[in-house]
Amino acid sequence: MSRRMCRSLTSPLLRSSGALVAGLFLAAPASAAPKSAGPPRCDRCQDLPMLEAQLFQQEFLRKAFEDYVAWKVPAVPKAYDGTGKDFMVETVTADFNRYLNSPAGGGGGSGAAELGTDFDTCKLVFYVKDARGKNVIDSKTKKEKTVPFDEKAYRAKNCKAVADYLLTHENQHVADCKAQKRDLSAWQVYAAYDVRAYAAGIANLRKSIAQLATQCGWEGSTRATKEDSEGKQVSVVPTPDEVKKLAQVLKKGGQK
Repeated sequence: MSRRMCRSLTSPLLRSSGALVAGLFLAAPASAAPKSAGPPRCDRCQDLPMLEAQLFQQEFLRKAFEDYVAWKVPAVPKAYDGTGKDFMVETVTADFNRYLNSPAGGGGGSGAAELGTDFDTCKLVFYVKDARGKNVIDSKTKKEKTVPFDEKAYRAKNCKAVADYLLTHENQHVADCKAQKRDLSAWQVYAAYDVRAYAAGIANLRKSIAQLATQCGWEGSTRATKEDSEGKQVSVVPTPDEVKKLAQVLKKGGQK
């Protein structure tokens, strides 16, 4: 039986720290700490810009898949050797990489899947990487190689806020898998499942950012919630402009 996988992408900055990550894509977390010091940290004021960057990336990806749920259809070329789902994922990946390399996305990076959910077993898996950080392809099955997920090892390489929201994302896939086995080869199903997973991860990350932002006294963090464009109450976090301003202050040593 061929594996039906739901997976997430991360940026090279995240991978360079030794982190194994979920979500279709991601941005740079805190650098890895020495082995004896435990997991890297992201609970300091200086870590807020990194957490915000990851939030913006996750929101970009959720919106990309929401478009396919709402109105968009994969425009598969006649000569394309793949399914509508494959083309959709490749299109989102390319759009995300362009975003990462734009000023809004930080000006550099590319996405690659690191953590996924096997929808035949409803269990989390890690993708096997080669020396260049690329996913290894099995010569026999022509599929990406995976190994079982190890949460202890995962949390040892990721700070708490990052690990929490990425696992929240992927565990939404696990919950959906257990609730109803559906054909992930259908792009409509794949897109809907990813929207749900990104929404769950984003909600978790927003809570972590809002809590840290309040502790650090960021502008706009004095209220617990605000109304979003859909009329829902969400945790208050700094805007992109506020992020840039605080990042400049942090570079000058204004906060620690």
